[in-house]
Amino acid sequence: MLQQTQDYLSKEKPDYYFIMGGANDAYSSVTINTAVNNIQKMIDTANQYGIKPVVVIGYNARKVQVENPRQKPTQSQLNRGITQSTLWGMAEKYYQMQLLMRKLKNAIIVPMWEGAEQSDAPDGLHLSAKAHARLANYVGNCLSRADIRPRIDLPTMEIMELKSHYI
Repeated sequence: MLQQTQDYLSKEKPDYYFIMGGANDAYSSVTINTAVNNIQKMIDTANQYGIKPVVVIGYNARKVQVENPRQKPTQSQLNRGITQSTLWGMAEKYYQMQLLMRKLKNAIIVPMWEGAEQSDAPDGLHLSAKAHARLANYVGNCLSRADIRPRIDLPTMEIMELKSHYI
């Protein structure tokens, strides 16, 4: 994601750069310190371009993923010796990374969302559409408190017309 951040921000000039990541790192051999340091580098890159970085920590991984019976290894994971317990350990690793992300510097941090439950993740990992909508509302509420506003404030009707134009 570091190179993608550099490439994108060198060409585009958004007002804000949203970062919501780390789960793939947590489910790999990447250490949580390396993952968090990479996110900090992405933040630093955005700031170098005069773009405001926003880090969305996401839902509480411990609450939703750890010991969630819906989270089961795929056949490919089983073939590599990854068990359900292993997945739960990786989820705990992600939660520990989320705690470290609260200490990132020079960015707007959207705190961890505590509103998700195990039942909100049908596969034990990915949120349902309804849970995503609740997460989006949570993020939006946090951003309004942080006084984040788009560069252009179009009336709702114009935004809906623009969206339908591109669909």
